Amino acid sequence: MNPLDTFAEIKSTCELAFKHDSAGKTSTASTFRLLHALIRYNRPKNVVEIGCGEGWSTAWMLQALHENGSGHIEAFEPDPSSAENAVGLLSSMGSKLNATWNIRRIAIEEEIGRILADFVFLDLEPKENYTKAMANIEIERDGLLVAHDWKIASPVRDFADDLAGKQWDVTTLAGERGMVIARRR
Repeated sequence: MNPLDTFAEIKSTCELAFKHDSAGKTSTASTFRLLHALIRYNRPKNVVEIGCGEGWSTAWMLQALHENGSGHIEAFEPDPSSAENAVGLLSSMGSKLNATWNIRRIAIEEEIGRILADFVFLDLEPKENYTKAMANIEIERDGLLVAHDWKIASPVRDFADDLAGKQWDVTTLAGERGMVIARRR
């Protein structure tokens, strides 16, 4: 993995990708661009997404892995209908990708086993489950964690505060819903 040299570079990259419209709101497209940029620049090999929904963020991250030349996404989605739609969307991207993916239809409360990752995107409901989700995931040194909805959900703010007191560099991005970006030291 070739992580960005400093956490300041990560924050700068995030701020460029995470643009706001004239009303100060962050668009869904900005979130997708942010995830794409972080994966392109940090070059992770093992991406975990908790709460992939219909698969749009997964598709953007998969495209970034493809552009990097390799990688794998393991995505979890408890809602069967959303998981099915995500599988359809990613299948439509074709079989010639330089990256692989798997959508697991499972709630984070269930036993998912131990997972090693160097990039994690958390976007699940309820937000109180972020800490529970991370109990099963080990993030490698210099790996990135991105958590959605920092501004609107106090459990995400508490989660970010808890990370900051441990072996993590943590920054937040504003916008309508906000994001937490953390790098494991």
